[in-house]
Amino acid sequence: MASVSSRTQLREEVAGWNPGQIWQPPTPAQRWYDVAFRRLCFVFAAFTILLIAWLVLEIAFRAMPAFRQYGLAFIYGTTWDPNKAQYGILPEIWGTLYTSLLALVVGSAFGIAAAIFLSESYLVEAVFKGLKFFNLHFHPILGKLPDRLELLLKNLIELLAAVPSVVYGLWGLFVIIPIIRPACNWLHEQFGWFPLFSTTLSGPGVLPAVFALHHDSTDDHGDQS
Repeated sequence: MASVSSRTQLREEVAGWNPGQIWQPPTPAQRWYDVAFRRLCFVFAAFTILLIAWLVLEIAFRAMPAFRQYGLAFIYGTTWDPNKAQYGILPEIWGTLYTSLLALVVGSAFGIAAAIFLSESYLVEAVFKGLKFFNLHFHPILGKLPDRLELLLKNLIELLAAVPSVVYGLWGLFVIIPIIRPACNWLHEQFGWFPLFSTTLSGPGVLPAVFALHHDSTDDHGDQS
């Protein structure tokens, strides 16, 4: 009888519940926590804006002596020769824009591809088919391998975002350049008439910088998966 009465009471409570009503109003402590959290977020947002403004002003003040001495030629000049006291940063400006734009294009392509690959579970499907081919897809341990491999790949992509940019730079100098140098030299020998391959890869250049920079873009897009 106790169980019947309890079920009857539960049905009455469910029938009398109105979804449009607030189940429980916030307590004073919850209101205080909400207000404190909102104000804390506002403080951090304002601090971020002030920090960016301070960095811009600091860079501007640091650059003022160069502008006073060399004028606007410091920006549109193309010669950097300390022996002749000639300093122009236009090639560096264009080089930064070129490498950033190309890295964004390459990184976006790889990032979107990684996001689609993970969101559509292509890795899980491929590993499952491989296990099924060997009749191991119901194995108590190996049967969990597809999901675990996908989780491992997602965690690796997310961890790439925590790597400092200077590490990517060193990786580009000591790993990327030696790897792509033979292919770049071959392209120069075969297609040197084309402006894109008109020079050899003697060291740091646009292509290694693009490969090193595109990892940041890949991380941002890959994390969306």
